[in-house]
Amino acid sequence: MRELWKPVVGYEGTHEVSTEGRIRRTCDCANTKKGHVLKPELSNCGYFLIGLHGGGKKTFCTVHSIVVRAFLGGCRYSFEVNHRDGVKTNNRLSNLEYLTHSENKNHAVRLLGSGSGSHNGNSKLTESAVKDMRLLHHAGVSYSDCGRRYSVTPSVARKAIIGFTWKNLSLTNADGRV
Repeated sequence: MRELWKPVVGYEGTHEVSTEGRIRRTCDCANTKKGHVLKPELSNCGYFLIGLHGGGKKTFCTVHSIVVRAFLGGCRYSFEVNHRDGVKTNNRLSNLEYLTHSENKNHAVRLLGSGSGSHNGNSKLTESAVKDMRLLHHAGVSYSDCGRRYSVTPSVARKAIIGFTWKNLSLTNADGRV
C-alpha cells in the first residue's frame, strides 16, 4: 500500500501525518526544513509522542491519536484508540481503530492475558519476591519491613502476601506451609 499524507488536525499548513504513522513539516521553520520527518519520543507509558509547534508554543501529542484523527475523523465520546496488534509504537493506520473502553480492555486481555502477577506491566514484584515476602511475613516480619526490603509500599506488600494480588500463586508451598 502506498504511503498517503494528510494534514494534522489543528496544524494544517505546518504538519502532515502519513498512513505509516510518520509526521513531517510542511513548511520551513527555524530548525527544520519543509518535508523533514519528525522523530517521536517514547512516553513513560510506552506510546510515541511528537512535539507540534503552533501558535508560538509546543504541544506534545500521541502519534496514534494524530493518525486516527486525520484519517478516521474525530473520536466520539467514550471511544479510545486501540492498537490491533497490541504494540503501542506501531502507529500505522492499518493497526489502529476506535473501540469503547470496555472493548479496548477486553482486547488487551485477549491479546496479552489477564495482566496479573508478573504479566502486569506495572508490577514491581516478581514471583520469587512475593514467595519470599510470604515466607518472611509468616516468620514474623511486618508488612512494612517486607515492603521496604522489596522497594514497595506496605500496602502493596500486604496485598501480595495475603493473596489479594498475585492470586495465581498458591498461598502455601508443596508441603502445606506458607
